[in-house]
Amino acid sequence: MTPKPARRETVVKVRLSQQEIERIDIDRKAAGTPTRGRFLRERALDGTSESRTRAHDIADRLGRLGIAVNQLGPKSSAGAHALAKEVRELTAAIRQWSEG
Repeated sequence: MTPKPARRETVVKVRLSQQEIERIDIDRKAAGTPTRGRFLRERALDGTSESRTRAHDIADRLGRLGIAVNQLGPKSSAGAHALAKEVRELTAAIRQWSEG
C-alpha cells in the first residue's frame, strides 16, 4: 500500500497581477496540470526546467501560426501581416531556445 502524503497545513498567500495569472494559467494548461496550486508546487519543488516552458511556448506559437494560415485568404493583407509577425516571433523563440 502506498503511504499517504503529508497533509498540507500551511497556506501561502501571493499577490499576482492579472498578466502573471494569465501566464501561469497558459503554462499550467500547456503542462497539463489541473490546478494552479499543483502547478506552482511542482514548479517550485521539482524544479521544472526552463527548456520545457520554452518548448510549450514554441508549441503554442506553432498552433497560433497554423490557425493564422488556415484563416488567410488570397487577398488578406491584414492576415499576411499577422502571419508574418507570428513567423518572426516563432523564429526568434526557436533561435533563443536552441541556443540554450
